[in-house]
Amino acid sequence: MVVVQDFFKDSFSSSSSKRLRVTIVVTLLLAAWTIGFSAIPAPVAAAQDSPSPSGVEQPAPTGEGGTGEAKAELIMDLSGSMLADDAGGTRLDAAKRASTELIDSLPDDALLGMLVYGQRESSDESNRERGCQDIEVLSPVQKVDKEGLKSRIAGLEAQGYTPIGNALRKAADELGSDGERSIILVSDGIDTCAPPPVCEVAKELAGQGVGLTIHTVGFKVDEEARAELECVAQATGGQSMTADDATQLADHMKFLTQRSVQGYETTGTPFEFSETKEGAKWLGEGKYQTTLVPEVAQHDRTPLYYRIAVPKGHNAIVTSKVLANIDAEGKGQQDVRTEVDEIINETGGKCQDDGRMGSLTGAEASADSWTPTSADASVLAWDSDRIESSCDQTKWLVANNVWVYDGDSVADYRDEPVKVEVSVQFEPVLKKQDADKLNEGRSSSTGDKAYKKATFGEAKPVNGGNNAAQAPEVKSGDNISDTIVPGEQKFYKIPVEWGQRPVIAARTGNSERDNADSMGVALLNPFEVSVADGTMHFYQDSEDLNLSTDRPVEYNNRESNVGGRPVANAGYYYATVRMANYRPDEEVSGIDQPFQLAFLLDNKPTKGPDWRPTDKNGPTPSDKPILAKGEPEQESSKDSSEDASNESDSSDTDSQASASSSDMEDEGMSPLVIGTVVAVVAVFIGIAGAIVYQNKKRKE
Repeated sequence: MVVVQDFFKDSFSSSSSKRLRVTIVVTLLLAAWTIGFSAIPAPVAAAQDSPSPSGVEQPAPTGEGGTGEAKAELIMDLSGSMLADDAGGTRLDAAKRASTELIDSLPDDALLGMLVYGQRESSDESNRERGCQDIEVLSPVQKVDKEGLKSRIAGLEAQGYTPIGNALRKAADELGSDGERSIILVSDGIDTCAPPPVCEVAKELAGQGVGLTIHTVGFKVDEEARAELECVAQATGGQSMTADDATQLADHMKFLTQRSVQGYETTGTPFEFSETKEGAKWLGEGKYQTTLVPEVAQHDRTPLYYRIAVPKGHNAIVTSKVLANIDAEGKGQQDVRTEVDEIINETGGKCQDDGRMGSLTGAEASADSWTPTSADASVLAWDSDRIESSCDQTKWLVANNVWVYDGDSVADYRDEPVKVEVSVQFEPVLKKQDADKLNEGRSSSTGDKAYKKATFGEAKPVNGGNNAAQAPEVKSGDNISDTIVPGEQKFYKIPVEWGQRPVIAARTGNSERDNADSMGVALLNPFEVSVADGTMHFYQDSEDLNLSTDRPVEYNNRESNVGGRPVANAGYYYATVRMANYRPDEEVSGIDQPFQLAFLLDNKPTKGPDWRPTDKNGPTPSDKPILAKGEPEQESSKDSSEDASNESDSSDTDSQASASSSDMEDEGMSPLVIGTVVAVVAVFIGIAGAIVYQNKKRKE
């Protein structure tokens, strides 16, 4: 600072140069500030919030308007017979209380609509024409406005006809034609407005396509009304229940409605497989979903394609998961399978090979419908020693198969579409010197030692999610309770750090459905690949079920023996529970089977990379490669080949997974220091220029 002051004193002492002096000083200060500030890095987000290598803003999964959403329409009878005082009050009062309890029990994002019939027009014989059109939409199909809907229910009155057929048509219109749709009809008598015959209307709606199911609850009904309501439900594969009192009515309405709006929901950005290599689009990092009719094949299955552009220095992990259709009684209708058949590089150069990570049952969705669905995963492992310069990392073609076997068991359902989920993940590869600083990989023989068991205690009620994306988070030591019905699957997630070993325990009581069921429990890794599974035949005096990975989770497990790759990533692990229906010919009573889960993380955390698989939706499919952030498309091929030939076990500095320990960080000058130096140099250069200019002016 003294030197700078002397320069200013000697060079700008004359009054004639004051204006120039001020101008130069202000300009230099602004320049210095700008240069220095620009070199300061922006705040770094938490590891779990960092952008993906795709560099594309990924939309969060939505609860409205998605392909896999389940939605329901509740129809309430307000005919004159609902004023009968035989339900601990009037039937109308019981229906109001049941509807209010139902609404309170629904999740906030449930998609539910409600309509009523018989409220505005009387049941006089002379008023039949108007009374049979007396159908009112109380609430459209949307996320439930609980307080608003309950207020409208409280003001309902009963007096009119029973136009069930017309109400069913109106409900179907309200639900639209997409997704899983359910109608829950509550009535205390037969249709008094036929034609149209109500059972024929149900068959008509059933013939309009898959996805629509009608359930019925007969409240204080006689045999004629019971038969009519059973016919309506059977036409669409729905359930028909009867209620003799207000408590039963509330239980049945909650049971049917909750299951109608909370079935398994697919997540991800919509996309379509291509039947040809030429038509395949590029997918980025994240989750995707589609619907298709599976191929009927024994062997020689036809592949379906999409493309990925693998960022340099990354492993690509791709998965495929299929969901079989399940009827209202929880019975699976298809034995459908999916697999990632192969990953092909189209440039023809020597590239890295893909390997199988595994799955529980080869990604099979069984008609038995109890095995927890898991994904089939394939890993494209980055290996710079194998990659030739001709290998273009943007031109990877992923081939999938989705099929049912040609057999009698699937003949009636082979043309029904199924939902398929695809996931694309890009995992940064550690440099060898950094990987060597981590714990060695564990083999199954050394890892399968006795582990600490999860213990049961006082359980907290938790409603499991309908898929991995909606799974509620639990922690080590938690005990939870929940209920399940045939054909249903529940998900819970627990964060697992490096070095830890997830443990879950499950228990249930005797079967609530007269020994008709069993329960499947599985532990899935962050890619939804099963790493442990078991079955509880709870009609027997079975012991508590305990599951754990066969070794602690370590990055270097991928280099250990068979079975190491599925437990080589930290992140969320998922406990799933699914219930079988071994007696589908028997009536599903609507009784929930209670169960309890206990969670534990054995071992203390160790060091490892910060990267975690994303659960976000992927970017929109593209006709061009979806590249890593900051990597221009036209340069991607050149960059990939140069890195392959010049680097050994390397990865991009920008996308390199950092290790958790300080000894794994690169040393050097920080951007702040560099910016400060640049700013100071700029000031001195400016001052020197000003002095030269001023001296020249003096001589003139």
